[in-house]
Amino acid sequence: MHSIKAAHRIREFGLATARTVLRIGNKRMAPYALPRLSVCYNSTVVAIPTSMQPKETEIKDDPITTRIGELSFRDAPENVRPDLWKLFVATIQRMDSGLVWRPKKRMLHLILLNATTKEELDMAFRLTEEWRRNLLSIVPATAHIWAKACVRLKYPEPFITMLMDRWKYRQMPAKQTLAYFIKFLGSYSAETYALAKESEGEESKALISKADKLLDDAFRVFALYPYYEIEQDASAYGALIEACCEVNTEEAWRRALVVSEETLATNPPRITLEALKSLENCSNERGEPNMAKRYQQLATQSDLEPIREEDVNLDEDKDLLLAID
Repeated sequence: MHSIKAAHRIREFGLATARTVLRIGNKRMAPYALPRLSVCYNSTVVAIPTSMQPKETEIKDDPITTRIGELSFRDAPENVRPDLWKLFVATIQRMDSGLVWRPKKRMLHLILLNATTKEELDMAFRLTEEWRRNLLSIVPATAHIWAKACVRLKYPEPFITMLMDRWKYRQMPAKQTLAYFIKFLGSYSAETYALAKESEGEESKALISKADKLLDDAFRVFALYPYYEIEQDASAYGALIEACCEVNTEEAWRRALVVSEETLATNPPRITLEALKSLENCSNERGEPNMAKRYQQLATQSDLEPIREEDVNLDEDKDLLLAID
């Protein structure tokens, strides 16, 4: 008689109100709003919907034994908020219970969306390991939410670790997610280089080493496209060139030229308008007007359009689906 579709959607700084659409036969009735999932990145309070909160019967005073060791509801680690920790422990406990009822992916998403510290993101990483070990479902949106959380906290290591081992973590990144993360690694590397210039001695050396690794990681993520059976298209090459131009050290510029010449040699070139503009700007900054003019002409002569922001796992309103149960 009818079917109900519920979708929780994420935007840049929070969740949109979920809508439920009622269908009677082939007729689509007007949507009505479901309770909002609140996400407050700068808040010390985690807004967990009542339906997802651990039940009082689940919360025990004594530590509970799980496959990842003894966990206590009462003893949240340093820099992990108690409400988020309770949700984590309850979710692990439910995985180990052997019950037919299993945690839904919105629990994992909620922890990621609310994470405000690296320690909370590390907690989410432990949960993700168990999540996949228990063969619980995820969607392409899960990888996108992971990427966003790591970017927000400037903590790329967990996401890179998962990407590097597809069979253990079984993430499903979309090409938009990988391109987005490559650009972040470039901007974070540039930011770290700037800090290194303001520092001295061992601190400066450590920051330079970190910045070098971040740019290397951008190339590692680019190399993972075939691993996930994703084409290294214009968005991939464009993101990598933009990352190198953002850093704009001698080594980064050399890499930008190598990557750009490689893709410009293809027919048609796999490059974006934004990447050509980045190459033009860097050429001007480096006192290479002829080179800048070449990239400007390529951009003018091409049929390239500015990149439109695309997201993964889209619903009919072009919003990112967080969970469909």
